[in-house]
Amino acid sequence: MARIDDNGLIFSEPGDIVKVEQRLRVANYGALIEAKPEILIHHLTGNRIPFGANDSAHDGTQSMVGRIFAGAAKFYASAYLGRDGVLWQVVPFVRAAIHVAGKWNGKEVNRISNGIEVTNTGYAHLDGKAPGFTIDPTREDFRQHGNLIWHMLTEPQNSAIIEIADAWRRWTGAAVEDCLRGHHDVDTDSSHIDPGPELRALLDGPVKAHLEAMAL
Repeated sequence: MARIDDNGLIFSEPGDIVKVEQRLRVANYGALIEAKPEILIHHLTGNRIPFGANDSAHDGTQSMVGRIFAGAAKFYASAYLGRDGVLWQVVPFVRAAIHVAGKWNGKEVNRISNGIEVTNTGYAHLDGKAPGFTIDPTREDFRQHGNLIWHMLTEPQNSAIIEIADAWRRWTGAAVEDCLRGHHDVDTDSSHIDPGPELRALLDGPVKAHLEAMAL
């Protein structure tokens, strides 16, 4: 099973669904105030992803990671999960990334949290118009929730998210619910609506059930 070491680096083991690559940003935001982060926050990247582009080289994950590694990104999470289940870690979990605004329990969120960006288009309106671009609304990898269609996660992402949350909880000792946070759960004043219904269903269902079973 995936594990996180004392330096905040995550490693996958043979047989794991999640495969980890490290491309660590040279200049990090700063050390976490707490000995261990308190919450794990899940984001959706919200980028245009062509139908069938389910690997890190073509779904935008590697290009995002490359910009962060080069210091070209002002905001960035701790790691990026491609649609192939490959997790690209850009900041050690013992350091703070700049991925969410505001405070949590009176503390600056970035200094007590880690952020996982899940490569996913996010939502579009029923006519296919998404924030900043347009998609084919009949795509099979989108599912309707209310008056929006949402990009579905891939099976490798589903399994990898469970493995990442499991490793993170074992490392931090955090409460189960603090391993399941989404961007909007923490920063309710922002325009972000991730994790959205697809990722939320995964977090509140299989991920929570797994973590609770492992905690027994």
